[in-house]
Amino acid sequence: MGTFTYGPTSIDVTLDDRLLAHLRTVVVTKLRRGECFLFTWTDDTGPEPVEESLWMHPAVAMRFRVEKAAAESMNQDWLAVLMHAANSGFGLTTRPEPVPAPGSRPGDAAKHG
Repeated sequence: MGTFTYGPTSIDVTLDDRLLAHLRTVVVTKLRRGECFLFTWTDDTGPEPVEESLWMHPAVAMRFRVEKAAAESMNQDWLAVLMHAANSGFGLTTRPEPVPAPGSRPGDAAKHG
């Protein structure tokens, strides 16, 4: 599991390493462009799942701790889905990695979806 730490109060979010590696790419891309956005995830570590959100801003300190192997091969389709969400009014939300359709090539969903 990877960890995303946000802000001066060090809010820690624990997520799957592969998901976090993809989220990092989207977050860094958006913030480098100076684009603020909402990031929402579900914390299911307690007795009841809780939806949590952070307003992502380039002036706020953040740290990503991700296993190197999880970040080595990026799924372009997943990045496209996550970036589309980040650009929407609902903001970036965690989503499962899309499974390629039989016979499709990486990136096909990004071109057509």
